[in-house]
Amino acid sequence: MSTVKDLTHAIGQLGTSPGRRPAHQLEALSVSRYTLEHNFRQLETFAADLEGDARTVRGIARRSPDTCEFVLGESVRLTHNYVAAAMTLVAHTRNVERELFDSVGGLSGCQDRIDRELSSDPLVQFLKRLRVFSLHCRPVTPGVTVKRVIHGKGPTTYTLSLDAKSLLEWDDWTAPARSYIDSCGAEVPLLETCQRYRDKVFEFTDWFEGRVSEEFRSELDDYQTKLRAFHLAEIRDLVARGDVSSEDSLDECEDMIFAGVLTTKELSELAAAGRGSNERLAAALRLLAAHIPVSDGFRRELTEWYKRVSGS
Repeated sequence: MSTVKDLTHAIGQLGTSPGRRPAHQLEALSVSRYTLEHNFRQLETFAADLEGDARTVRGIARRSPDTCEFVLGESVRLTHNYVAAAMTLVAHTRNVERELFDSVGGLSGCQDRIDRELSSDPLVQFLKRLRVFSLHCRPVTPGVTVKRVIHGKGPTTYTLSLDAKSLLEWDDWTAPARSYIDSCGAEVPLLETCQRYRDKVFEFTDWFEGRVSEEFRSELDDYQTKLRAFHLAEIRDLVARGDVSSEDSLDECEDMIFAGVLTTKELSELAAAGRGSNERLAAALRLLAAHIPVSDGFRRELTEWYKRVSGS
């Protein structure tokens, strides 16, 4: 069978795998988690830079228009992105459960856990309503709380926070959300609130993803087996085609052949393995073995490819 026919067959097998649907749902959920995590990290970095940048701090203290405009704009943007990502993850998790378990009345134990840990939690409900606030009332506008030590020694601190009185002017908070605002006093600490929410929701999604993997263990195993077969067929087809230019470096040739399988870190490790074809072949086989089955036939095909592209 030609490499093209092998590849076509592998694509068909992958597309009809019973694990394709849950695998894609889990992959989509991981993207939503990534978005929330990185939006939080951007907000965290901004807050740390704000506290540590003496020029920005002096600009705020003097109420310098350009400095204040920058801090206001970035704090609003980053807070909005975080809150939006937080609610997106909630919606996407709910959609995954509906897509995979609606026919059997839902994932066993899921609603009980939501009711117990999330539905009535003041912190969770505050973030949920904060998203509605930012969409339908006005932008969430953090302020910079300045705390100076009057007696004794200690640094002046600058903390991003939300003014509780301003928030409570909106009359559409739920009782749990309002209780969270009240518990914070005059200022709702923005970064602490976002971090605690992220940790709580990630604990739930860790559990949820684990339960999905348990329920679809055999289907996901089938999908992974067929995914490895697809990757092998794809590499064999690319190797057989020989679509490389004489002007391409060995690194560029490897990127073209292996980029769909090896991670960026693994490709960098391969590039650092030495310049000889034997060194690179040994490194490639070692790295590929973690992702695809490496048969004697494939080893021979890859050996010939390395000789061809390296000119040795």
